[in-house]
Amino acid sequence: MGDFNAVNNPIEDRSNNSSTCSRSTSNTRKKRWRPEIQLFPILEDLNLIDVQKSWETIISTPKHQSFTWNNKRSKSRIDYIWISEELARTNIHSFKNINFDHITNSDHTLLQIILHKDNITNCPNKAKSNKRGKRTIFNLKDMNQEKWSSFSQRVDNDLEKQKILIQITNSSNLDMNENLLQNIWNKIESSIQLLEEKKFLLKKSNEPTSPL
Repeated sequence: MGDFNAVNNPIEDRSNNSSTCSRSTSNTRKKRWRPEIQLFPILEDLNLIDVQKSWETIISTPKHQSFTWNNKRSKSRIDYIWISEELARTNIHSFKNINFDHITNSDHTLLQIILHKDNITNCPNKAKSNKRGKRTIFNLKDMNQEKWSSFSQRVDNDLEKQKILIQITNSSNLDMNENLLQNIWNKIESSIQLLEEKKFLLKKSNEPTSPL
């Protein structure tokens, strides 16, 4: 997605080429359609879809792609959005090529795509999840107020045994350097994790953590 500063098909994507191609020789015309950079063939080999071309060829009237950049002499389509073939087939809600120069003060237009979220969010790759195997998680659903109070008391007792609270209280701001703070936090973290494993009921799960 973005400004590629090159076109995939110069005959279609540059106004100066389309106006002169009819007068060109056969060999020249063959060269004109070639992508200006090698990235475009790579994207197509990966079965990615040029959203604007796909959308405007099917939906727009007349059936041609609108330009995304222009000056007084020429126009071209050098901005692109590429997505997977599956998303292009099932998830595109709409696409627009919008002239926003009154806001952006740019000679580029704004490409806008709206996708349905189905099969995009909260759908981790099953193969990757299975490869990681099962993971241990804490069964928080079985915790109640009594268990939480007991857990909290155990943490306090363990921190007191390690004299962490005294260490924090007796340290002045000058003594609290980064290494000391990290050491204190590591002890607190280890204490909590150890007691979690003892107090909480553990279970195995294949489900990955949901994205934030």
